[in-house]
Amino acid sequence: MTKLDILFVNANSSVINYQELALKFSSIETPIWAGMLANAVRTKGFATAILDCEAERLDTIDSAGAALDAQAKLICFVVYGQNPNDGSPRMEGATATAKLIKQMSPNQKILFVGPHMAALPRETLAREECMDFLCQNEGTYTILNLLQVQNLNDETQLAKVKGLAFRSKNFKKKSLLSLAEESLALDMNIVLNEPEEIVPRNMLEVDLPGIAWDLLPSPTKYRTSGWHSWSNNTEASPFASIYTSLGCPHKCSFCMINIINRRDNTPGIASADSNVFRYWDPKFMIKHFDKLAEMGVKNIKIADELFVLNPNHFMELSKMLAERNHGFNIWCYSRVDTCKPQYLDALKAAGVNWLALGIENPNQLLRREFVKGGFE
Repeated sequence: MTKLDILFVNANSSVINYQELALKFSSIETPIWAGMLANAVRTKGFATAILDCEAERLDTIDSAGAALDAQAKLICFVVYGQNPNDGSPRMEGATATAKLIKQMSPNQKILFVGPHMAALPRETLAREECMDFLCQNEGTYTILNLLQVQNLNDETQLAKVKGLAFRSKNFKKKSLLSLAEESLALDMNIVLNEPEEIVPRNMLEVDLPGIAWDLLPSPTKYRTSGWHSWSNNTEASPFASIYTSLGCPHKCSFCMINIINRRDNTPGIASADSNVFRYWDPKFMIKHFDKLAEMGVKNIKIADELFVLNPNHFMELSKMLAERNHGFNIWCYSRVDTCKPQYLDALKAAGVNWLALGIENPNQLLRREFVKGGFE
């Protein structure tokens, strides 16, 4: 068996998060970022695979065993949720699996990537001894550069990998009274390398060229939400999620969507300071939709944080989808102020049967006045 350079793992937190609903009702979503990162490293010549523990219905013990069986130089837990802010709840299953891997094979190197890590890199490393490394943003370039490090125990090499955070060999876990004390005490032990760039829009098709569908389980193992299946004869599977764009241009202080775009380690830098909107060319994306049609997928979630935003993007893609008439049952996100009436017919013709409308406003003063009952 060829040893992998990296194994991407989507841990199973479904029972923890949804209890008995996880057995038949809660959705099982494509691990989009795991699929995209696997495709990114594969196109650069690295041997990779994806272990989707949730889709395969693996518990923690079986997940840890399967991850070690892959014989990967590096195991990367990609921790995202069915909603962006679901990343933190999913840390429960990911860390439980990582801890067991470390018990079974202490020398196995483990990396974490996801919004929870991007938001709290120092605190996360300080609290989770099962992690050797984490990415401070989306991680594409950080992971590619980390895979070029010959000795993952050599801190002089690790220190050169931009966007990486790691615990130095001098780390000594101690009992601390508060999170503030913990952060201060660990300043000399938790290393946050200088920031790394995210993939720019003009390089998306080269450095982040979509999902490695062939490395994922069959789409029949994924399941959409019950309400979404209503417009597909209540058939919830097969199902797939896909991005056509990344991020959001708005700077809402209450939202964490853009935290994985973080390119500044300065304390106090938050998601609102990292607003970036990038999208793949519709002519590139339509090939992925065609692939899903070939795989027999009807239920699709366009997981873009804001799909109905730039008409030059979503209208062109909608036109191509309508021309192909694949019979898709799609749902996506929009805002009430970007989803104009003249767009609705085109979206419906493309197969968009459901729009999740957001009414957020980035202006704190306006939100405060509305909450107080102002602007009547």
